[in-house]
Amino acid sequence: MPTSLPKPTRIPSNLQNGMLVNSGICGVFGISINILILIVLWKNFKKGNVHTDIKICTFVSFVDVIVSFGLIFRAIFVKYPYNILKLHPNWCKFEFIAVTMLINCSGYILGVMSVERFFLVCWNIQLPTIIWFTLIFLVIAVAEGSGIASVADNLQVLTISEVTCTVKTIKAGYVCYIISATFFLLSFTTVIFSYFSIMVVKARQCLNQINLNIPKEAVYAELRSTVFKSLIYIILYILVFSGKFYVLCYITLTGKKRTLPMDVASIILLSYSPSVNALILLCMNQNVRTDFIILIKSMKLKILRTE
Repeated sequence: MPTSLPKPTRIPSNLQNGMLVNSGICGVFGISINILILIVLWKNFKKGNVHTDIKICTFVSFVDVIVSFGLIFRAIFVKYPYNILKLHPNWCKFEFIAVTMLINCSGYILGVMSVERFFLVCWNIQLPTIIWFTLIFLVIAVAEGSGIASVADNLQVLTISEVTCTVKTIKAGYVCYIISATFFLLSFTTVIFSYFSIMVVKARQCLNQINLNIPKEAVYAELRSTVFKSLIYIILYILVFSGKFYVLCYITLTGKKRTLPMDVASIILLSYSPSVNALILLCMNQNVRTDFIILIKSMKLKILRTE
């Protein structure tokens, strides 16, 4: 039985329904594309000598599959049979830990991966894989641990759009807020700085090849490819996390709570995270992209044969 009576809804039902449809579509697409990518990456693992970058990408895809299931959970059970996040505190706790915080952690992992790529490309430093995964699991443990401590104190609360949960910024919830804000800002700035640096270094390397009597057409083609890929990554990353960045700055600078438009925009943009991460991986890694296309073509042929 419901534990409490629902509060009056402050968001128009058609807007909330649109958010839930968006969440469901993002969840289905995120699961589909990330599972296919995991199949491709698993084949690379079977070949042996897998690079650290591929291992981290595999972990990101795995996390994004879980996040995508969470988006589908949100899309269904916020509406049918009723909003269980509003009526059942334990489900609100679950959503916060398993969906909201895991989306945040996915962004943190991207921050760690950007540092790994920065060291490799800009400084030719390749640290052992165990170091990067230790850092990743430490970040996840701290973030999720602070979230669990917050919901253990019953600090969970619906956001103003009533489609996701957060925690009150008091007691353990305040610690969770500070940790989440710090990790997010570090990840946000690290990703942008790292990929701008990679773009500059790779551009210089390409231009230096002109002095080695390499055809200019080939050099400029590689330069355009490098700049394009880096800019695509940066632009997509900023777009997905811009809402969260704006909301965080607004709350920090004004001390006020987020408004409904802020909450809606932030949640919608973050829903694209699993799909965008997958598309970025395909864009940045040519070998994975090639194997992915081969897998899609083979699946298409099998479907046509069965028909």
